[in-house]
Amino acid sequence: MERKRLSELHPLPAAVSVGADESIEGLVQAALDHPEAHDICVVDGRGRLVGVVNIKTLFRTVFCHHTDPHLMVRDLIRLASSEVAGDIMVTDPVVALETETLGEAVGKMVAHELGELPVVDEGKRVVGSLSIRDVFREWVDIEIRRRQ
Repeated sequence: MERKRLSELHPLPAAVSVGADESIEGLVQAALDHPEAHDICVVDGRGRLVGVVNIKTLFRTVFCHHTDPHLMVRDLIRLASSEVAGDIMVTDPVVALETETLGEAVGKMVAHELGELPVVDEGKRVVGSLSIRDVFREWVDIEIRRRQ
């Protein structure tokens, strides 16, 4: 598992992707259409990753009226005034290159406490997504082969 390249995972699960101008309602629909996704990739017209919207951030945005009023006013205003994906995306997300090993990607997931990692090519185009479940599947496959 440590040496296997992400590009060798077949099929590499598709990432959920939208444009930066996707509405909050569109993001919610994408989350509903892909219940296994932790994140939604935000891409430009060429499919290059420009940011990531975490499902928990989307939830806090939609239900910001339930937010503790003692939070910083700046954060509350940002949540309440968000209209599109570009307003709530993380613009410098942790990613894995498709040329990295599965072990390297897992290290990033553990270090940053991530449930999912966008996988990009050298041009930052999104080629897939790696989730905790995907890593577990690979681990189980390796363990089964090892025991045979």
